[in-house]
Amino acid sequence: MKIYGISEIARALDADPGLVGKWRERHKLPTPDAELATGPVWLAETIEPMLAAGGPEPRPPGKRLRRFEVTARMTAGLYPSLTDARRSSFQAAIAATHRTGYLKQPTVLWDMLDEAVITIQCEAHEPAAAAETVSSIIRRNAEYVAQIGVREIEIINVSHCG
Repeated sequence: MKIYGISEIARALDADPGLVGKWRERHKLPTPDAELATGPVWLAETIEPMLAAGGPEPRPPGKRLRRFEVTARMTAGLYPSLTDARRSSFQAAIAATHRTGYLKQPTVLWDMLDEAVITIQCEAHEPAAAAETVSSIIRRNAEYVAQIGVREIEIINVSHCG
């Protein structure tokens, strides 16, 4: 009986064992037939069809997450009243959405008494999804964190980042 572990799969595909481990984490490998103290194992009939195909199926084009920068204008509603404390709370809440990583720190610029221009980077499959994500982040942080009523969120620009 022939069995394969991560190292054997890596050797068969001339791949790094770390990459094979990532494939397993991302559910790109068949379910292991058993789990041993040394890790997962697959019977030949379970794993060899994937090995014959040269590895797991690649992700279809266009399905990868891309980084977008979205700029939106938020207009606050009349109630509750917009105070400096609420503006500061909103800015802090938006800044907290990106603690670390390769995404640029979001910015909030109050350009009028009741309007703010917010720029946020996010990952999405397409520009429309990025715009929807950013609109949701703005509305949630304005209304639930900073207690600012939102009259309107207008997407000004969505651009692909690198």
